[in-house]
Amino acid sequence: MQNATKARRYLAVKYSTDLISNEYKSGTRVTQPKSWLITTLVLALSLLMAASAFAQQGQGQPEEDASVVPSAQTAANLMLAATTVRTESGFLSLGFNPVTAFTPTTFVCPPTHKAGCTLLVDVSAGIWNVSPSSVAQIVIKISGPGAAVDPNSLVNVSVNTGPLAEAATFQFMKRQIPAGSIQTVNIYFKVGLQGASANTGFRTATAQFYLN
Repeated sequence: MQNATKARRYLAVKYSTDLISNEYKSGTRVTQPKSWLITTLVLALSLLMAASAFAQQGQGQPEEDASVVPSAQTAANLMLAATTVRTESGFLSLGFNPVTAFTPTTFVCPPTHKAGCTLLVDVSAGIWNVSPSSVAQIVIKISGPGAAVDPNSLVNVSVNTGPLAEAATFQFMKRQIPAGSIQTVNIYFKVGLQGASANTGFRTATAQFYLN
């Protein structure tokens, strides 16, 4: 990904340089550049900025990383078996190391239900004072056999640098949970950069356990 980013930056700079050099002939500077030149220079600058943004995508957003193959998963015709809702109002200061956001929640897929189970987790929180250039993140870990957490176990949820909380929410799914298995849900919050910080307070986690 680093080489691809360098290539994008090189092309953007080269494109804008070539455009300028074409407007210089025999050492004479064009004092009134054409409107099309200004437009294309703006587009070239936009390309350069996009390349820079692409280079930062890997910081805490693995589902946008080029090394992760995009996929779409579906769990259909589910029957709700159990729901647990947890709320917290205590202040949490977030750093680079994950901090526990909720008490763990445990479910058991019935041994007699051979089709297995599916777990859906919805997390919402008010987040504020995120350090500039960083991002607040939710990390979810679900112990027990089954498929990996979809769409990913780590997601960016807020870049709110202001002093007032803004609500952020995300849903996670775990499929292919075998009959008789125990599933424990742990939810953590963190920020994406070393030395950065953020705050959270009011937050809710809803875990829904379905029979396939």
